[in-house]
Amino acid sequence: MDDVEYDIANLDYDELPERYKHENREAARVACESVKAVMGSSKSARAIKDNLNDEFINKAADAQHVAWIERNRETADPSLLVPYDELPEDEKEKDRLIVREAIRLYRLWCIRSPSHVQAWPGIGAAQ
Repeated sequence: MDDVEYDIANLDYDELPERYKHENREAARVACESVKAVMGSSKSARAIKDNLNDEFINKAADAQHVAWIERNRETADPSLLVPYDELPEDEKEKDRLIVREAIRLYRLWCIRSPSHVQAWPGIGAAQ
């Protein structure tokens, strides 16, 4: 295993080793599941604005962090194996960034093509 550290939230996907590509796919899957759980089949722009707010982003980021701990418990920096609320702000922002991107993609996918709502990607078994 190499000693190089990667910040997967701030690199292009193509620049990552395969194990980090897998981690990015898992982070995206968790974020997409959070968005879909809140939105269900809603096509309403108002519902999206009301539901995908800062409170949601922080709850989904917390879920993102919990899932990350489950996947990385054995190899993670011990200082990051703490509850979301105890993370430094820059680490919280990494989780929020992933959630915000899922929201942006949800808006593009579902608002521009309302018939796609039920086919929101990223849901299902990890690949």
